[in-house]
Amino acid sequence: MAGDQGEGRGVRETSSHPAPKPVARRAFFRTPYGATFSRKREKGFPPSPARGRRLGWGQVLPRLPLLLVAAVARNGVIGSAGGLAWRLASDLKRFKALTMGKPLVMGRKTYQSIGRLLPGRETIVVTRDRSFSPEGALVAHSLEAALALAAERAAAMGADAIVIAGGGQLYAQTIGRASRLAITEVALEPAGDTRFPPIDPEVWREVKRERGVRGPRDEADFAFVEYTKSTHG
Repeated sequence: MAGDQGEGRGVRETSSHPAPKPVARRAFFRTPYGATFSRKREKGFPPSPARGRRLGWGQVLPRLPLLLVAAVARNGVIGSAGGLAWRLASDLKRFKALTMGKPLVMGRKTYQSIGRLLPGRETIVVTRDRSFSPEGALVAHSLEAALALAAERAAAMGADAIVIAGGGQLYAQTIGRASRLAITEVALEPAGDTRFPPIDPEVWREVKRERGVRGPRDEADFAFVEYTKSTHG
C-alpha cells in the first residue's frame, strides 16, 4: 500500500534474494467510543467498502457528535411489526437531507424494514447474528464496535456526525451519548410495539421547530423539531 512506511525498503534491485512478500498486519484505530477497531492492512488487500481516504497508522479518530434521527408519534410510537406505522413522504425527504454523506448505524430489524442500501450513505448494521451478512452493508456485533467503525468511516467520508437511525433499542442505548436529536413529531397515536425513549426536558433543549406542510403523500400532520443537549444536562 502506498504510504505504508518502510514498504519495500532495504531491498536493492541487484540483490540475489527475492523481495519479501508483504505481511498481513492489523491497523488499530483508537476511538472515543470505548472500543478499538481493527482491519487487516497489506499491500494488495482490497480497499475499504466505501470510497474515501485511508486512515494512517495509529491515527486517533476524531470525536464526532451522535445525531439521532426519528419520526415519533404523540404516544412515542416509532414502529409497528418491524415497519413504520404511517406514510409520511415529507419525513423521508428530511431524513435523506439530514443523513446524506454520513454513516448510518441501525439495528438489523430496521435495516430489513428498509430493505436496501441508501445511496450516498454507509450503512452499519448492529446485530448479534454472526451469520447476518447483507451485501454492501457493514456489520458490527456490538454497539461499541459499530460506533468505532462509524467513526472510521465518517473520517474517510468527511462526515461531521454519526447518525443513529433506529430502532427503539438502539435509540435507548445511544440517547445518553447523543449531541443532537432531529425528531419529526407525527400527529397520530397509533398502536405499535416500538417506541422512542422519553426526551427529558432537563437534558434536552428544543432549539428549532418547523410546522410541516402536509402533502398528498403524507398521512398525518407533522412538525420538524431539533434538540441539543442542555448545558446543565
